[in-house]
Amino acid sequence: MTAYKYIDYAEYRKAQILGNAKKITLVFVSVGTVKKMSKFLKAYKPKIGICHGARNGAEVKWFNKYLKNCRTIGTDISGTAALFKNMLVHDFNKATKKFVNKFDFLYSNSWDHSYCIEKTLKVWKRQIKKGGFLLLETSPKHEKLSTELDPCRMDIEELKKCVDDNTKLKFIKKIKTEKGFVVVWQNE
Repeated sequence: MTAYKYIDYAEYRKAQILGNAKKITLVFVSVGTVKKMSKFLKAYKPKIGICHGARNGAEVKWFNKYLKNCRTIGTDISGTAALFKNMLVHDFNKATKKFVNKFDFLYSNSWDHSYCIEKTLKVWKRQIKKGGFLLLETSPKHEKLSTELDPCRMDIEELKKCVDDNTKLKFIKKIKTEKGFVVVWQNE
């Protein structure tokens, strides 16, 4: 694992907000990946899900399309999130009471944007209902050296160990995607 060192949290926030603005039209996740995750989740009949670091809300829109009886919302640290349907401006590193024990699933491909992945994972675990799922997308892109915009880098085995060590969620499976894998854990 590699981690970029910021001067302070303000520098981190500034880098993430500027990065969001530069990449606002880009989408990492594919519709095919969301379909695969939705197929897995349907068996558990989720009612509400959240996508952290969802930039322009593409994955939110697709989850809402493929999980018919489930409302999915998204968050992003940048104020631009307010411009997109079902998106909230929220720093996913920070706990908020309104999200505690609320979601049947939490998806992110932006875990590599965490200020401190260990603390962020603990925040996310508290947001997932008992029986709910954490789905983290990873690819070779997530293994490169950390940068100001992507401060946390690790390979799939390091990610799995980090989640296991910091959340005590139960590893369920890896879903193969075009770019890598979605790793799935359950909150038992």
